[in-house]
Amino acid sequence: MNIQPITYNNISMQGRSGLPNGGGKGSAWWEKIKQNLFDILPNGTFKDANKITKWENVNKTISKPAENRLIMGATAIVTQPLIDYHNHKVDEETREISRNRTIAKILVGTLVGVIIRGSCYKLVKAMTNISGTGKYSKALIPPKYLEKFKKYISLLDTHCNTLSTLTAIGAMCITNFAIDAPATVWLTNKLNARTKAKREKALEKKAEVIYA
Repeated sequence: MNIQPITYNNISMQGRSGLPNGGGKGSAWWEKIKQNLFDILPNGTFKDANKITKWENVNKTISKPAENRLIMGATAIVTQPLIDYHNHKVDEETREISRNRTIAKILVGTLVGVIIRGSCYKLVKAMTNISGTGKYSKALIPPKYLEKFKKYISLLDTHCNTLSTLTAIGAMCITNFAIDAPATVWLTNKLNARTKAKREKALEKKAEVIYA
């Protein structure tokens, strides 16, 4: 696979800022690096149509707002608390409190985010139903794009995902203060109390061993 240089003299699907005929100084070596990277990657094709369909379904699933937020939350809960707890620039108690606050923030944010985004997606989906006969089935479909959406369902999916994400962002401007903030404080206090009790119990056991 060869990368064609993007200039003002060739036909390309992408635009490029900068000077004509290569985009300025350093363009040639950057194109060479990209070509070398592509050469390293193995070539392959899908012979089985079922595999293509399978990957398309995966793409559709992770592109949905709620599922996308869940993936982000799962990634965060696995990585961020560990980073906070292993910050040795502060004492252990501070690390534990920071970890608990991060865990609470991720859990509450993910739960509320999934619920809000999922609800907005269902609402938008019901109002972008091409085959629907209800009063509001096509309320969020611009009339000029109706025929195009009928022909290219993937465009309709993108339209639906975009609208539901924007709607969810608007809703979360309210829920962040009304639900997320107080729920995060409540859960952080619960986790801190549990951590404190566990720490005190460990100190008691240590004292028993010393004075035994």
